[in-house]
Amino acid sequence: MRQALLSLLLLFSVSSATALEKISLQWGFIDSPWFSTESVSVHASLLDSRYEIDVKHLKIKAFGQKNRFDLKCDKGQWQEPFIRCDAAQLSITNATKKPVKLKVGFRLRSDFKDLELKLYPPKKSASRLPIVVHFQQSAAGWVVRVAAKKQNMAELIRLVQSFSGLAFNALEVTSGQIDFDLNARGSSGLEALQWRIKLQQFSLAAGEASEYLAESLSVTTQGQYRPAANRHEFDYKVSLKEGEILTPWVYLAPQKGAIVVSGKGVFKGKSQQLKLSQGVIKDPATGALQYQLQWDQKKARLKQLQLDSASLNLASVWQGYLQPVAPAGLLADLQMQGNASIHLRIKDALLTKFQADLKKFFIKDSAPAGEAPRIELSNLHGEVNYDARQSSRSHLAWDGAKLLNTIPLGASQAEFIVQKNGFELLGSLNQPLFDGRLILDELKLRDKVIQLSGVLTPVSMQQVSQAFGWPQLAGKLSGVIPQVTISQHRIRVDGSLLVRLFDGRILIHDLQLFELLGALPVLQADVRVHDLDLETLTSTFDFGRISGTLEGQVNNLRLEDWQPLRFDADFHSPQDDPRRHRISQRAVDNIASIGGGISGALSNTFMSFFKEFGYKRLGIRCRLQKGVCTMGGVSPAKNGYYLVEPGGIPRIAIVGYNRKTDWQRLLRQLSSISSENAPVIQ
Repeated sequence: MRQALLSLLLLFSVSSATALEKISLQWGFIDSPWFSTESVSVHASLLDSRYEIDVKHLKIKAFGQKNRFDLKCDKGQWQEPFIRCDAAQLSITNATKKPVKLKVGFRLRSDFKDLELKLYPPKKSASRLPIVVHFQQSAAGWVVRVAAKKQNMAELIRLVQSFSGLAFNALEVTSGQIDFDLNARGSSGLEALQWRIKLQQFSLAAGEASEYLAESLSVTTQGQYRPAANRHEFDYKVSLKEGEILTPWVYLAPQKGAIVVSGKGVFKGKSQQLKLSQGVIKDPATGALQYQLQWDQKKARLKQLQLDSASLNLASVWQGYLQPVAPAGLLADLQMQGNASIHLRIKDALLTKFQADLKKFFIKDSAPAGEAPRIELSNLHGEVNYDARQSSRSHLAWDGAKLLNTIPLGASQAEFIVQKNGFELLGSLNQPLFDGRLILDELKLRDKVIQLSGVLTPVSMQQVSQAFGWPQLAGKLSGVIPQVTISQHRIRVDGSLLVRLFDGRILIHDLQLFELLGALPVLQADVRVHDLDLETLTSTFDFGRISGTLEGQVNNLRLEDWQPLRFDADFHSPQDDPRRHRISQRAVDNIASIGGGISGALSNTFMSFFKEFGYKRLGIRCRLQKGVCTMGGVSPAKNGYYLVEPGGIPRIAIVGYNRKTDWQRLLRQLSSISSENAPVIQ
């Protein structure tokens, strides 16, 4: 091809000495190391230095054999030392796409050492300016510059596909403009490549399910690439100034200025190893993070990762990077404050070292409007250390916390060891709780399973009832916590949970909780009650005074959203009760209301002259299923059941006749709402 053009130039140079006015030349198949063509036709005018050229089936070998280029110039010019054409037509054809036709311009120096090529956008394109390719060659080597401004990104990708034959099936660019300036130099091969790229209002969807999204990005990037023997070295800098990036695991959006990522890298071709060094991520909202990385491409495995930060703003990290992609539920509603220095090391895809120094760390659940926060934590501070080679002590302290917006936790601290699959408490944790203390002798996490045991020192039931919005309760709550296992959404108590209340004992067996912090918490248990002092119990609930002892059980208890769904309950006086059995007139009225009694029934009889009465035994049974309570008492009575058996002077008996009662109605009747079929007072 070069010889053919030289022949044409020779003819131009001798035109003044000849009588020729026009000349036509045609070549068949031409092959070179860079390209091949099947046909080249040239028609030249020797009078005005104009020519026509038609190149068919041109194949650029770097673009593969599937791409074919046809070039035609009707009004070319020769102005020594350049051959030029300002309005040529280039047709690009490949096996998978329809032909693309472009207007091109070129200027070629006669010694082939200077070529400028302009690719103009299609007529209907949103772009208006051409892509300019400039090739120069000298004794030192060659230089190529490719530059463009305000190119439509979607159209540019289609153009690249046409040139290269590549398919981007999982990539859809919806908007954006690009400016770029690429500079390459070399001699026998590429020695260096520099780039500057600017994207504006760039939006795309990527991935098989469009799981990677970018919206209205303003991005600039610059860097250089230097190939060497079995090595590919590069420097890079990327600045995200505006817009949003959403992936399944992180969200990016500048909050207080551009996010800048920079560093150096090298890729070793033989070993397929990628190494990034001197990496820095600078975000004005979060602080700076240094990183180094090594990736094994052959095994698709992370060999090394190093992250270091002197101070990260945890609120900005959480809200700006992680919270938008957090799963729905508690995590998605958390608010954070605080700072931390972080040092992390990973080797062969395993965490080998981690250190975090927390300062003034606060957590609060930003619950939906009208709902109380589910968790709060104030001023958590201390160090968390992990080293895969040796045990490292960690220490955390906090000023206070609140769970479910009702359970207050005072200031405390803990010493522990972080291990491969969890952590283990060192010593005991002495946590203030209401006016008592929760003392944990064991607390450990293994493979996402938490185990704990301990003791609850006496806590005022008045404070507990106030916190949970219950009726005012008297007395103290204390207990022994056996082995408790917490795994994912389930809490299980192995053994019996002992609670001391109302001078008696409550044993909770087979306690399990599901979705404690979820939308529908569930509790299951069996309960045994021993030696409760009725006088303390009834004064607590302002029920009316009853003296004596109460025992019983609740079997198959199930609460959903803290509301009873089913249970089989039986509470009664023990057979050999040493305490005196007396019941006040008010307590009689309240018991009479159960199952449909009439409040103040005694006030209409001569029994109203007595303030209290004797009784032999009392009791009540309720088996709840499907919202209906099957009722019973302490013993059978004629056509009914005794709620209170007569005994002592003056004696009284209360007989109930309702066998089945709506549960919600029963709750209302406990508040002395009158109804039909009342129990009979004898």
